[in-house]
Amino acid sequence: MTGKWIILIALGSCRSSFLKTPAVPSSKMPVSNELDYIVHTDQLDRKQNAGRVLFLPRSNKVRQWMVRDSIRLSRVKEIRGMDSLVTDEDKWNAGLIYLHGGGIISSNDSSNCKTAYTLFDDLYLHGKSYGMKKNGETWSRLALEQLNELRKK
Repeated sequence: MTGKWIILIALGSCRSSFLKTPAVPSSKMPVSNELDYIVHTDQLDRKQNAGRVLFLPRSNKVRQWMVRDSIRLSRVKEIRGMDSLVTDEDKWNAGLIYLHGGGIISSNDSSNCKTAYTLFDDLYLHGKSYGMKKNGETWSRLALEQLNELRKK
């Protein structure tokens, strides 16, 4: 019975409605709102593609997802380059996008993991709330583990 549930969940996650929502906002908005939007579409893509990654890893939809990851990472790099990551939440959101690696343009780029680690570690050391400090601590550790795995390759 468990196997049937796994297949049903995987097939349910193969809907492609996520592709109708732009990976980054199409209109100008404040940086914090833009980063919220970017992380929201990132998480939506991941939820919608769980089954594809398992059962159809070379599908066109998975490739489109990777392109969308690349678009998101490029935009977050622009924002970070303008020194516009002001709030703890901005740093957190940017760290998540960096940790996801940027899709096809840099899926194994250790510099993205290093940047994610730096952002999360900054939250751990300088976050304004206890919750954000704990998140920073946990996620900086995860980013460091992923970075070390990439360095082994």
